[in-house]
Amino acid sequence: MQDVYFVSELEGWVVSNGGGIAHTMDGGLSWEPQQACTVRNLYSILVEMNVTGYGWAVGDDGVICWSSDYGRSWLYTQVTEGSGAALSGVVSLGEEDAMVVGDLA
Repeated sequence: MQDVYFVSELEGWVVSNGGGIAHTMDGGLSWEPQQACTVRNLYSILVEMNVTGYGWAVGDDGVICWSSDYGRSWLYTQVTEGSGAALSGVVSLGEEDAMVVGDLA
């Protein structure tokens, strides 16, 4: 496990090595794996529970997994293919925008 993000006492997500994303609705007593968007390591996750339901998970090689359905499914994009960027954090800038931080290779 690399990062965990809860939107309430009961609902949250976790990211891990190998592109793992899991979701809980019972405060972490049980976790439901979600379909992976990558096999790269993920280091940070954020899910906005506002009207749009956007979420982001970031990790190795500039990978950004993103969701527009409250974290039910995740799609793949990359900062720059082959950049070697290790993205380690993500913050929301609004309904559909986020800023990522990390190290460039």
